Amino acid sequence: MFLFFIFKKSFSMKISFIVATLGERDISPLLSSLENQIFKDFEVIIIDQSKDQKMHDFISLYKNTININYIHSSILGISLNRNLGIQQARGEILAFPDDDCEYPVNMINKITLFFNKNPKIDILSIAVKNKINLENLDFTPLVDDIKISFKNLFKAISSVGLFINNSRYDKEYFDEKMGLGSKFGSCEEIDLIARLLHNGRKGFYTSKFYIFHPEEIIANNTSKYLQKAMGYGAYFKKNYKRSPYIYSDLFLRLLFKPIVSMFYYLLLINLKDFKRHWLGLIYHFRGFIQYK
Repeated sequence: MFLFFIFKKSFSMKISFIVATLGERDISPLLSSLENQIFKDFEVIIIDQSKDQKMHDFISLYKNTININYIHSSILGISLNRNLGIQQARGEILAFPDDDCEYPVNMINKITLFFNKNPKIDILSIAVKNKINLENLDFTPLVDDIKISFKNLFKAISSVGLFINNSRYDKEYFDEKMGLGSKFGSCEEIDLIARLLHNGRKGFYTSKFYIFHPEEIIANNTSKYLQKAMGYGAYFKKNYKRSPYIYSDLFLRLLFKPIVSMFYYLLLINLKDFKRHWLGLIYHFRGFIQYK
């Protein structure tokens, strides 16, 4: 069952920030960063997957300054719950920050101005940075501005940095079999943008605009690491007919990188990391074979 609590009177909005959360992290830095934006024409849709619904009581503290649509979901999965948010979204532009992200002051105003000046751009991807040193995280290592294409999807796209303009098209949704909390635990945003590009939408990446996100070392979480490897395999299985670069990407990401890493750690006699990359290679192929 899904419970809906809507704060503040409904009105036409420019941006919908869709936040799927397990309720385990402090969401106040994200909400405070939105509260402090100069641009105010937005809504925040929070899909809370926690059992106790404490999140509902907490976000009520912001009900007088932010237009919040609270949804409680009893089903886990980032893609499924972001899709719930997309269904409810009233903004022309959709964004998908994690619950531990933060936006710099005035960043949202800059992004809306970008879309106003570039009406033919449907997808804007911004850099994901470390708040302390302002360096790009591995999600988006590119420094130069670039047109988004199949060639650079894995370097230019992170879900938390996406802004999708739906004003000229029908809404598109994430593949609910992919993403955190599902069997194929990654690449849901890469798959979404691949579909949009295939359907003729135009995208642009810039590191001049950015969002802050804590640095994450996924290698320390074996289960999450292997789920992510399954996601890579699923993406290549699903999109091998769409991308002209699919075979080079498949070789590089599913074969070459894990094999090189395996030999590197074997030379260092680091059997723990050797095993991790060996399992990653196996799970790449499991994802490719098992995705349907």
